[in-house]
Amino acid sequence: MPNQHGEGENEPMIAVSVEIKAIINLYFREKIYILWMKLPYLGRLWLR
Repeated sequence: MPNQHGEGENEPMIAVSVEIKAIINLYFREKIYILWMKLPYLGRLWLR
């Protein structure tokens, strides 16, 4: 019985960590995308 209880306690933590990972993934993907879009502009400024 204690084992089942422990598993039940662990599940919400796993769900939360997965959710946080997904949020972080989306956040960084957006930041990287914005940087990638700005790169050609920054490159042109640098070449001047």
